[in-house]
Amino acid sequence: AGESFLVVGTTTGMTFHPRKYESCGLKVYRFMPDGTINLLHTTKISNIPFALSGTPDGRLMVGVGKSLQIFELSNKHLLLKFEQRNAVPTNAVSIKPFGGRLYVSDAHESVHIYKYRAGHGDGMLSILADDVTPRLMTAMEVLDNDTIAGADKFGNIFILRLPNELQDAVESTKTHRLWDQSALDGAPNKVEQIAQFFVGETITSLQKTELVPGRPEVLVYGTIMGSIGVLVPFLSSDDADFFHHLEMHLRSTITDMVGRDHLSFRSAFIPVRHIVDGDLCAEFAKLKASEQQVISEELERSPAETAKKIEQLYMQLI
Repeated sequence: AGESFLVVGTTTGMTFHPRKYESCGLKVYRFMPDGTINLLHTTKISNIPFALSGTPDGRLMVGVGKSLQIFELSNKHLLLKFEQRNAVPTNAVSIKPFGGRLYVSDAHESVHIYKYRAGHGDGMLSILADDVTPRLMTAMEVLDNDTIAGADKFGNIFILRLPNELQDAVESTKTHRLWDQSALDGAPNKVEQIAQFFVGETITSLQKTELVPGRPEVLVYGTIMGSIGVLVPFLSSDDADFFHHLEMHLRSTITDMVGRDHLSFRSAFIPVRHIVDGDLCAEFAKLKASEQQVISEELERSPAETAKKIEQLYMQLI
C-alpha cells in the first residue's frame, strides 16, 4: 500500500519502413525508499505500446497497435484483464482518462471517446464519439468532460466538443443506447469542431495550466522547432468581439513581407475559426500613428485605449 511504480513500454529491433519489430514488452519498476528504482518484472505484449495511461479505477491502460488493453499489477507480471480489439483504425498514440471516459488519439484518425465502465467484463469499454475529419495526431489535452484540444503533424491546433444535446443525454440516460448503436465501424456520435488555427509548426505537446496562480487556466503548446505558445481564453464576449474586429482591420493594414495573405496562411489546411492571432494584434504598436488612429476609430476607441486593451491581455500571462 502506498507504493509507487513506473511502467515503460519497450520495443526491440524496430524499423519504421516497413514497420516491423522483434519483441515488445512492458517493464515495471518499483520506486524504493532510498530514491532508487528496481526492475520488478517484464511482460511481453503482441504489438508496439505507443500509449500508456491509468484508468479511473487505478488500472493500467495500454495502446497496443489498434487495440486497447487493460492490465492489473501482480508480483510476477502484469495481468491482462480486458482487451478492446480494433479500438482505433491505426495506432493509439495517446490516452487521457477524465470523468469516467477515456480520450484516445489515433495516429491518423483524430480522437475517439470511450465510455469506461469498471467491472462490466466484456462491456468495459464502449465507443461514445469520434471525429469526422481525419487528423494525424501529435498531441492531445482534455479541457473538460466534453472538450478536447488537439494538434496534428501539419501544424494545426483545434478544439473539439461533444454536441450540447448529446452532453445532456449522456448524463441523464441510464442505458447504453447512446454509445452502443454504431454503423460501418464508426461511433454513433460525432464531435464538433469549435475552433481551428494553423500554427505553422508541428505541435508536440499540449498542457492546460495556470501560468500565474489565481489567474484563468491557459493552454500552452510546444513545437518541434522549439517554439512555445499560449492560447488564452477570452473572459467576456466584449473582449472576443474587440479582438476579432482588431484582427480583421490589421489583416487589411499589415502586409506580409513575402506577400502572403494572413487569413489564407492561418487557414492553410482548414479554415481558421474562433481563434484570434495574438501575434498579429501585437503588431498594432508598430503601426504609424495615422494607421493606429484609423483602426482605433473603427473600434470606437482611442489609440491609447486600444494599446492598453492589448497590453491587458498579455498581462494575464505574467
